[in-house]
Amino acid sequence: MMGYLSTLSAVIVILGLAPRSFGQRYFTSPLNSLYMNQAFGWRIHPLNGALNFHDGVDLKADFEPVFSIADGEVVRVNINAVSGKFIVIRHGKLMSHYAHLSWIIVSSKDTVLRGQLIGLSGASGRTTGPHLHFALSYCGVKLDALKFLKALDAVNPGRLTDANSDK
Repeated sequence: MMGYLSTLSAVIVILGLAPRSFGQRYFTSPLNSLYMNQAFGWRIHPLNGALNFHDGVDLKADFEPVFSIADGEVVRVNINAVSGKFIVIRHGKLMSHYAHLSWIIVSSKDTVLRGQLIGLSGASGRTTGPHLHFALSYCGVKLDALKFLKALDAVNPGRLTDANSDK
């Protein structure tokens, strides 16, 4: 039942339909501080100059603790040339993805709790520097993780900042 509640609450939070206490009850931020470097969507890739779809958000994180956003099961821990060291966690039909990690402390099939430390951000894989690539998908469809983070920011005002802004 928790997987269903987690998935339902994620959709409600992303759509902005939740009262302030609802999102905070089921979800937490993947980092202690949120500064966005790169948004979800089409972009010119910073390393190869090609137009590509960025399926998550890049959050400024210089070897900082990374947390599971909700209760779930670790379904994949791996490393590849693009994402570097990465983790995928299933929260019902919602999947959270954490990439470019320097250190991973969970294993596949582990059960994790909301706010549990799962690793450290880093610069593994194809990257311009240390950060956390954070992505969400629902039933295999990529979601704009920025909407999720902004919904959490509404619960915790002032946490999400654009690292490229003058503020």
